[in-house]
Amino acid sequence: MVFTDDSSAEVPLTLNAEAKVTEDNGSEQGPNQFETGLDRDEVANMAKLVAELAKEWSDRTFAVKILRGLCALTLESPDRLEPAPDSRHWGFTVLEIGEALDRLGIGGAQLLGSDAQQSMKRNWRKLMELWEREAPTIAQRLSARKVSLRPTLFREIGGGSGNPSRFGFRFLRCEGVANQQIPSINWLDVPDISYRQADISGNRLIRWLSDRGLYLSGRTGKAYLSVTYALFVAGVFVLWLLFVALTHAPTTLDFLKIFVSGAVILTVGYFFFGWQARLVTNRITLAPVLLQPFASSRNDYLLELRPDQETERNSLYMVRYVGDCPICGVKGHDKVHIEPGRREFFGRLVGRCNRAPNEHVFSFDHVTRQGRFLR
Repeated sequence: MVFTDDSSAEVPLTLNAEAKVTEDNGSEQGPNQFETGLDRDEVANMAKLVAELAKEWSDRTFAVKILRGLCALTLESPDRLEPAPDSRHWGFTVLEIGEALDRLGIGGAQLLGSDAQQSMKRNWRKLMELWEREAPTIAQRLSARKVSLRPTLFREIGGGSGNPSRFGFRFLRCEGVANQQIPSINWLDVPDISYRQADISGNRLIRWLSDRGLYLSGRTGKAYLSVTYALFVAGVFVLWLLFVALTHAPTTLDFLKIFVSGAVILTVGYFFFGWQARLVTNRITLAPVLLQPFASSRNDYLLELRPDQETERNSLYMVRYVGDCPICGVKGHDKVHIEPGRREFFGRLVGRCNRAPNEHVFSFDHVTRQGRFLR
């Protein structure tokens, strides 16, 4: 049985983007299938939930009123949406929808006048656009109430005054929804997270350094330490100059100018060179923005000092770690990335979940590659 044609703008609503429907030859392609035998109570419950949801939408256009009218008619006569060979016995006419709106007290005059058909045509197109936009919201509401039916808006175009166009829902069945339950989380016993090395930067220079290791000993180590000490001495000297200048500032305005200039200099210096101090102190730090790959969607590459047991030296690597959030538990949407600890975990690197970066926060140990739930 074929339920749609090119003239009926139908928007399927499923939880699974890859869900298929049953073909005419009866070969099932996926977990969802068109319903040919409907449960009146289930259809009525679906219509009630969709109508409740439509009341909550901020959209107050006439298209939403039409949807509420369809839901009211479905709640009254769910058998009218039972698939039948004769389309004249299926769905609801424009006149019936207008009368339903009057009974609801939300105004159905547009569907009762002489321009009713044109008004319905315009607003049906708007309703289809609204339905497509709100499809995930409707699916979530039905899943939360364990309703496995998935409604799709449907229009059966008539052939004249004796056979008017009819409007209503067709239904898909989403298997297994009735058994779905929202997992209960024991926040005092959230499992630890395991991190894994995802990749190394694709930058040629960084890749060369990562593959071979940058040994911080001998001449290389002395050069690195010389630059670090030089920057430290320069910072102390700038602070001393600022102190002297501030104490000899003739006016308050000169004082403020010197203070602001010094603050800018120190901020810029810390932005460009502060990562060196953090790397030496913590043996791992977030790579500066200038070293982050431009093609990466996240600035989560880390500079890490790793001991080389054979040479007894430290090697510098630029790597990225990820983990699977033990709270979300949905593949592809639950990755935990390493980010700064911000004010709450100042000076630390923590793992933050894609879905809830402020709530699903984990510690990060680059040696054991383990972490525990922080909040």
